[in-house]
Amino acid sequence: MSNEKKVLLVAAYSVIEPLGLLHLGGLARDMGWDRKFHLVKNHDFTSFFEKVRSYEPEVVGFNIYTGNHIQTFSAIDKLREEYPNIKIVLGGPHATYFPSDSIEHSDYVVMSEGFRALRRILSDEAEKGIIPLSKTEDFPSPDRDRLYSDYPEFGKSKIKSIIGMTGCPYRCTYCYNSSRPEDIKTTPDIAQKIASALGMSGRLFPYNVRKVEDVIKEAEELARNWDTQIIYFQDDVHGFDTKEWLPELARKWKKRVGIPYHAQMRWEMTTGKGGEE
Repeated sequence: MSNEKKVLLVAAYSVIEPLGLLHLGGLARDMGWDRKFHLVKNHDFTSFFEKVRSYEPEVVGFNIYTGNHIQTFSAIDKLREEYPNIKIVLGGPHATYFPSDSIEHSDYVVMSEGFRALRRILSDEAEKGIIPLSKTEDFPSPDRDRLYSDYPEFGKSKIKSIIGMTGCPYRCTYCYNSSRPEDIKTTPDIAQKIASALGMSGRLFPYNVRKVEDVIKEAEELARNWDTQIIYFQDDVHGFDTKEWLPELARKWKKRVGIPYHAQMRWEMTTGKGGEE
């Protein structure tokens, strides 16, 4: 039998690949952990509990959005009652914006980007409680082999997804990512840590851009190993750096990947000299 420790990463099912979980799974893989993914359909956690019973993970991590948090909290409370020794980690948008509510249902609440926090949790270096972002890290290589093994439909899809950056740089007042420390209901010490983290970008989810070479290698792997006809960049604002990042990506993509890709930009980026380029 394997002596690897096991982590189960959970999110709501979507036709779009769960990119956050993919990269977190890659981090766990690189740390020597065995891992599985579980994607919940229609708020039905029946198969999730079946997987917990069969897989017996030491750690279960949930990505939570506002809107599926009520059903997820209910499932977590049941999980904690039946399996008190499993460590529960909550991350994602709802955990970031409502950490005090989330910690009532978990051992760890990871605010914002979760790479460093999950690394510390899996290394047993993190104290239980709310973990604000302290600094960004490079994106781990995504664990597509495991996801496509658990959910073959993603591997068979001719549309694959990639993320090139996180943290929209715009300051739209209606967006939760523009929240200030005082907007978040939490303790004074956590609020101070949030304020310090916001100094990096002024955003709860910070501006973190992947290296172009890492993105190209991921796209090459998709083109080489799976039937991929188009790649969808799931960035809020693709190629915000039009002076260096986007031109480098364009050169390398055309030469080494050759598959069309789809992305979202702001209208302002398509005007003038930069837009022409």
